[in-house]
Amino acid sequence: MPTQAPAELGGADQPVGSRGAAYDPGAPSGYTPKMSWSSPLNAEVYDRYTHERPLYQWLNRRLVHHARVSDAQRLLDLGCGTGATTRACLRRLPVDAELVAVDANAAMAEVARRGLPDPRVRVKVLAGEQVSELDGPFDCVVSNAALWLVHDLDAVFAGLADCTAPHARVTYNIPEARLAGAPAEAHPFQLALQDELRQAGSTAPSPPPICLDGLHQIAARHGFEVVSEHTETYRARQHDFIALMAIPAMLGRAAPDLSEQVATAALQRAQDRSDPDLEVSVPWRVVVLQSTG
Repeated sequence: MPTQAPAELGGADQPVGSRGAAYDPGAPSGYTPKMSWSSPLNAEVYDRYTHERPLYQWLNRRLVHHARVSDAQRLLDLGCGTGATTRACLRRLPVDAELVAVDANAAMAEVARRGLPDPRVRVKVLAGEQVSELDGPFDCVVSNAALWLVHDLDAVFAGLADCTAPHARVTYNIPEARLAGAPAEAHPFQLALQDELRQAGSTAPSPPPICLDGLHQIAARHGFEVVSEHTETYRARQHDFIALMAIPAMLGRAAPDLSEQVATAALQRAQDRSDPDLEVSVPWRVVVLQSTG
């Protein structure tokens, strides 16, 4: 079951899941294991998306740039998924550096391990809340589309305080549409999918917005301050986002109260209503924190 978020993030009733930690919101009649984040099949489909579609490649290029990975000696990839961010970091990481990639999801971590033969890398199955168990110190931490989804951010930052070096940098990103106060904008496919899922019987609420100031208050309690924030805008065509929602666990998270068969049919109808070649823009916030210790 999802856990409650700290009040700083937007309310005690906010459900928080993780790409890394298995976020499996219930199992309605007809729900299949394929729609779970812990599914090996889902991990393979997700990994194929990161290789074949430009979204994660673009996100990782921007993240690596702001993280100053080329200056790192010991780097932690927090919520590594199937290794897309790790691969991007390795392209810039010094040859004598070390990278530890962690994810709570064993299926994701196994795909990452198989695809990362570089001797600089160690992949571990570990939740973000357990990073204090790692042998530090790390001078650079990156988290692509993951940090703001972990269950207990207070525990994460407490752990990072234990395992990072003085003045270590923590760089993460978040879609601006998820932030409190963000304009209520959605591209046509998103609106079509929401409509089709509702018509199919889903009553799952939209995820509540995240208060970035609240997240940074949690970080500050553990000695991390914001040193920079940037908005980066991803421009693509709608077919990238149609393919994203075809990842079984992505669709399962959007409609946890529908069976795979019903949700997939709704996705197909939304796709039929949408122009795959329509150009869309999605802004992301990239934040760099630094340890004050």
